[in-house]
Amino acid sequence: MTNNELYKLCQEYGAKARKWKNKFIALIPEVAKRGLHKQKGFESIYEFAAKVGGVAHGAVESVLRLDKKLEDKPKLKQMIEKVGINKVRVVANLDKKEDELVEKVQTLTKPALELFAKEERGIRPGTEMKILSFHVDEEVELELRKLKGKGETFNDVMKKLLANMPKPKNVKSRKAKESKSRPAPAQKRRELFSKTNGKCSVPGCNKPGTEIHHKKTWAIFKSHDELELLCKGHHELRHQSESTIDQKFRFYKMQAALF
Repeated sequence: MTNNELYKLCQEYGAKARKWKNKFIALIPEVAKRGLHKQKGFESIYEFAAKVGGVAHGAVESVLRLDKKLEDKPKLKQMIEKVGINKVRVVANLDKKEDELVEKVQTLTKPALELFAKEERGIRPGTEMKILSFHVDEEVELELRKLKGKGETFNDVMKKLLANMPKPKNVKSRKAKESKSRPAPAQKRRELFSKTNGKCSVPGCNKPGTEIHHKKTWAIFKSHDELELLCKGHHELRHQSESTIDQKFRFYKMQAALF
């Protein structure tokens, strides 16, 4: 067996393992409700999940909590066995029509789904606080505390320090992923990167811009005049935001332009 053949087998078996694990996890709430684990001699639902399905304690807790949130969303609950608990959990608390949420978890990647959920909750990208853990010695800790003024947080201290750091020279922005069929001219790409400093152009999003989006469809307008530099998640959302009617309208305009 060659390395490539071995790798393909790993990919195949891994995909199958994820599929069946999701199906097993989706059954856990019903097993708990019926007390089936006790009937079969297991001390807890956690022991049942670990020994029968190889599912960790944290995943069991997650699916049990999620099951309560989805009591009035049976269709979304069914998606657990298809896409897993992590994607469904992202949208479980959103006040949206269930069919729309089902479509989102089916079509969007998890990063794009998280962006969608944040924007629905009114959280502007880049404003949410994140926990960053790292070790420092006593000397560095004392210096940081000296820099921390009254009423300030360590986040404020880090912002000051970063603002005073010299910018690295000759650092090129990450190259945007271009459409294979309609790449934007190099000059246009340079202008986009310069305008947003290589970041996603959505206000508040500080992720690297990796996708070039045509606001005006190339097939219709044959123009690179209106472009956006977006991160992968916001690029997905741009295309997902079109309604079925919009897509049909674009299709007919395209046909009229081409024929």
